[in-house]
Amino acid sequence: MGCVFCNRQSLEKRLIAETRNFIFIAGKGQIVEGYSLIIPKKHARCYGELSPALLGKYLEFKEKIEAAMAQGYMKPMYFEHGIVGQTVYHAHMHCIPTDKDILHRLDRFYFKKISSEADLPVITKEFVQGSYFFYDFKGKFAFDVLKGLESYHDGMFQMALRHALADEMGIPEAGDWRNFNRSGDERSMQRTVEKLRPFFK
Repeated sequence: MGCVFCNRQSLEKRLIAETRNFIFIAGKGQIVEGYSLIIPKKHARCYGELSPALLGKYLEFKEKIEAAMAQGYMKPMYFEHGIVGQTVYHAHMHCIPTDKDILHRLDRFYFKKISSEADLPVITKEFVQGSYFFYDFKGKFAFDVLKGLESYHDGMFQMALRHALADEMGIPEAGDWRNFNRSGDERSMQRTVEKLRPFFK
C-alpha cells in the first residue's frame, strides 16, 4: 500500500494551498475547525530529514499560512512527531488554531529550545533514531522522547501531542483522529478549506 500523503489525488478535496514543494490541507480528525497539515511533496519521514533549502521554502510558506490562519481563525500552534509515534510515516506539520498551551504536559521529557524548524536536521541526528517532538507555541522546542527510557515499543507515543492537546481542551476522546464521526469531520474539513483557501489566491 502506497503512502497516503504521496497520493495527491486522494488529498484534492482537502487542499487549501500548495507550492512547488509543499501542500497545505485540512486535517482529518478536526479537533477544532481549522486544524490542518503542512506536508512536503518529497517523501521524508520527518521534517528533520528535509534539506536546508527545502526547510527554507517551508518557512516561507509557513509565514503565509500563519497570516491566513490569524485572519481566518487565530494564530496557530504547530507540532510534529519526528520518527516516533506517527500514524502516517510521511512528514507532516500539524497546524491548529488554538490558544491552549500544552508545554506543561511535556515537562517529563528532556528538551532543547531551538530557533526554528531549520534546526531539526541537527536534532534528528542528535536524538536517538530521530525520536523528537517539535512544538511551536510561544517558543520553539524539540523534545527527546526516548532519553531516559529503558525500553520503547511502537505505539508508545502514538499521537502523543494530539492527545495532550485534546486533554488540555477537555475533550480527551478527540485525541485519536480515527474516533471522529466521518460525516461531521468532512463538513468541518470543508469549512476549513472554504475559509482558508481564499487567502492564497
